Amino acid sequence: MRTLLPYMLFCFALLQFSCEENIQLTSQNQLANNFLSQGNYDSAIYYANQSLLSNQNPEDAYYSHYIIALSQHQKKSYLNASDHYLKAIEIIPESDLFIKTKFSLLSNMGSICLKYSDYNNAKSFYEKALSLANTGNRAGLLNNIARVYIKQQDYEQASEKYLEALDLALATNDVKMQIRIYHQLGVVYAALKDFDK
Repeated sequence: MRTLLPYMLFCFALLQFSCEENIQLTSQNQLANNFLSQGNYDSAIYYANQSLLSNQNPEDAYYSHYIIALSQHQKKSYLNASDHYLKAIEIIPESDLFIKTKFSLLSNMGSICLKYSDYNNAKSFYEKALSLANTGNRAGLLNNIARVYIKQQDYEQASEKYLEALDLALATNDVKMQIRIYHQLGVVYAALKDFDK
């Protein structure tokens, strides 16, 4: 299940490209986006870099960085991906049109930080993403924050976050998330030696 998270975030990010309106992309970014959706990451990176080299507006620049970051993430080149996620976060326009993409950028950065045991930054990125999340995404983010607490061996905080996530998963009838959370709660309670729960 852990290996599916980057793929799910990647698919979520691809959906954002088709949902956001009023973005005028260079032809290079249009090509990059097409290659990205086909899984041709090297070509996506090439054309997004070509777009960055051209004179462009900030919306197009953030999009180029985002395409490069997603492509590098899929290639498991996490440090390169994080550089471009951070650049995209820095220049993404402050508009309601970009909330879903900013959510995805922050979530993906949290995942990379978690992968590299940078727990404080992982938690920070996840919490920023949480502030932008809709109801359907909140349980997953709380689950990720709880994972950070487990890595830090702060099982009480992990338990609180998992219970909060469980409430949301129950409210939205997200059975897969419920199963994941119940499993993780079992791990937490075992670590706390609270075998009754």
